[in-house]
Amino acid sequence: MYQTTRLLIRPFEDSDTLDVHNLWTDPRVEPSRTSSTMELLQDKIHATHSLFFVVFELLDTGAFVGMSTLSIDGEWGIMLRKEFWGRGLGREVAEWTLRYALSELQMIEVNLRVLESNVRALHLYNSM
Repeated sequence: MYQTTRLLIRPFEDSDTLDVHNLWTDPRVEPSRTSSTMELLQDKIHATHSLFFVVFELLDTGAFVGMSTLSIDGEWGIMLRKEFWGRGLGREVAEWTLRYALSELQMIEVNLRVLESNVRALHLYNSM
């Protein structure tokens, strides 16, 4: 387990499946998702090309905030529940992920795809 200023970052556990599924299927978070099944989510969770699949929670309350994945090809994904947008938590996760990937995993680069409509995320990633 890891911590940032306000978050506990830990490996995904089976008990997180419902929270992750709800996040993954929330059209406010992922508007381009056209179909979502538990099988598709399970494939993502248990993908053999994943270096990590983590969830993050608020340190003070234990509330589920979101999830992040990193694959062996350096593709990184992050999703936060809508209720936690605009609080700087995405930056905490992004900074932790980059430190972890570049220092501990000794990756050369990390990349991600962002929807053009996600202006806040684009601003965050471009500022790093």
